[in-house]
Amino acid sequence: MLPIQNNNSIIYNNWLLIKVDVRKGILMKKFFCLLSLLAVVLLTSCDEKGNNSNAGMKVYFLNVGKADCIVAMLDDMVIMNDTGDSDCYAMIKSFLEEHEISKIDYLILSHYDADHIANADNLLKDFEIGQIYGPDYVRDSNHYRKLVEKAEEKGVEFTKLSCDDDDYTFENGNAMIWINVPNEETYKSDDDYSLITSLYYDKTKVLLMGDCNKSRTIEFNNIINDTYNLIKLPHHGEYNKGEIDLVDKADNDSYYVVSTGSSDLVETKLMTLIENNDMDVYYTYDGTICFESDGVECSISQ
Repeated sequence: MLPIQNNNSIIYNNWLLIKVDVRKGILMKKFFCLLSLLAVVLLTSCDEKGNNSNAGMKVYFLNVGKADCIVAMLDDMVIMNDTGDSDCYAMIKSFLEEHEISKIDYLILSHYDADHIANADNLLKDFEIGQIYGPDYVRDSNHYRKLVEKAEEKGVEFTKLSCDDDDYTFENGNAMIWINVPNEETYKSDDDYSLITSLYYDKTKVLLMGDCNKSRTIEFNNIINDTYNLIKLPHHGEYNKGEIDLVDKADNDSYYVVSTGSSDLVETKLMTLIENNDMDVYYTYDGTICFESDGVECSISQ
């Protein structure tokens, strides 16, 4: 199409091209100043509204030995699942400070063994904690007593979930957290009181199994038909028959994490299960693991 022309401008394919006397140049200068100002406004707006540096999912499995400490960042929301044993607090604190985390929105304690709650009181002392969730039983230990006392002192709500409660779910934008509660009032082992936490970010799903033994693992397998992009296997490399069915909960190209102190702690039966099913497993004794997703595409590094 030929351009339509008049004395002051050319209209070409619906774009207006302004003709200016070069010797005067005033209108052209104003025009470019206006364009520059508009570009700055647009870039600033995008930076403030659409370019959140914390957007997406990041889940860190910290190298805390034969213990659990998992830090998840879902957009601007921070969740910690268990707090490791007492000998690793300096490392956990350093990690949080390095990632400029001053507030943990939700502290989820799978159960009250020392290797899962030993640093809870220190975290309450040094960081802002929004809310704490744990299973509904009492552990006769100094770590448990310090946790309860420090939560009361700081005025942090400590919600205990039992078989009488519904599974607990909360959402924030693209993120959702689902806490599965135990089905029974009592178990032979404290491990089976473990809260099982699922983290969802858009289409990405992560499963954190705490220290579930056989009965609790089978209990969960019987109620869930979902599949996951990453599964943190229970109990630091110990094997239970319920883990066989956890393989079916894996999505295509799923990852598995074992949080343990050395390869010697991974039981032979679990190693056989891993080898027979060609499972892509990462171990925290090799270093902290980072799982990332934009909601669709996932990656893992160590």
